[in-house]
Amino acid sequence: MVYQWRTEGFYNCVSAQDAGEEIERCMAADGHITPESIVDKARIKSSVLHSLFEWDNTQAAKLYRIEQARALIRNIVTVTVFSEVKADPIAPVRAFVHIVDGTVKGYKTISTVINSPHDYNYMMICACQELIAFTRKYGLLSQLGGKMSARINPLITAIDEFLKNNDDPEV
Repeated sequence: MVYQWRTEGFYNCVSAQDAGEEIERCMAADGHITPESIVDKARIKSSVLHSLFEWDNTQAAKLYRIEQARALIRNIVTVTVFSEVKADPIAPVRAFVHIVDGTVKGYKTISTVINSPHDYNYMMICACQELIAFTRKYGLLSQLGGKMSARINPLITAIDEFLKNNDDPEV
């Protein structure tokens, strides 16, 4: 995978490629990654991720590092390059997405989620909930109301159809 920072210059001391590959290595043991496990791996001074965290060892700093890990995971995106000759990437996509599976909460790569029917269904349900929340949040703006509804309603209908046909009762 090709990684880049969603917000350029957000983490200048480590490349997004190195950070994304390190997160994937950390994820190999459990099949998912949590902000806490990233902090544990980054605690080692030789870790690629070490310099991305504030290492004040008070309890408040520990909680802050967990939040930094969440921001790190959210800020890495994948870029698909069509060919080596033409290096025009398509729009960046989040590399890691948050998944809840029973009592396990953590992040998985977008490619892992797309290839897992259970995780894919979970992601689709989340997408529907986010879309509904978006329409509620911005639907009252008169300038966007009609235009937004005309574009978003077909998406809501498509997601509703998906949810009706969802055969995974655990999601």
